[in-house]
Amino acid sequence: MGACSLSFSLGSLLGAPAQQPAKWVDSTIYFANKQPIKDGIRRAVRKARQQQAGAAQPLQWVILNLSPVTEIDVSGVHLLESLVEELHVGGVQLALANPSGQLLRLLRRAGLLDRLGVDNIFDNMHEAVQHARLAMAMGAAPADHWQAAAPA
Repeated sequence: MGACSLSFSLGSLLGAPAQQPAKWVDSTIYFANKQPIKDGIRRAVRKARQQQAGAAQPLQWVILNLSPVTEIDVSGVHLLESLVEELHVGGVQLALANPSGQLLRLLRRAGLLDRLGVDNIFDNMHEAVQHARLAMAMGAAPADHWQAAAPA
C-alpha cells in the first residue's frame, strides 16, 4: 500500500476509502467538545497506522476540514495546538482546509500559524488533499514547521 493521509471534517461519520476516512463535527470547537474531537482524531490516526503497518510510506498527513466550524474558543485553539505537536512527534503533518477568518486570526494571535506553517493552510479540501498527495508522490517528508511555543 502507498502513502497515507487522513482527511477529516470537523459531525457524523461518513463512509470513505480506507486511506481517507472522514470525520465530521458540524459545530463550534470549544471546551465542552474538544476532548471528543481529539479522541476521535487519535483513534482514526491509530487505526490508519495499524492498517499501514509495514507500508513503505506510513501515515504522513492529517487534514482537518474546518468549513462547518462556526466558532472556536481558546480551548479549541489549544486543541489544535496540541494536535500539531502530537502529530509532529509522530512524523505526521497537520493541514487545515476551509478555516474561517476568525479562526485564522485566533491562530495567528496564538502563534500557531507559524508553528503549523502557512503553506499548510488551504482554501478548500481539494487543494489540501492535492498538496498532500503531491508531496507524498514526490517522496517528500511533511514540512517541518513545528516549533515549541515560546515561554510566556
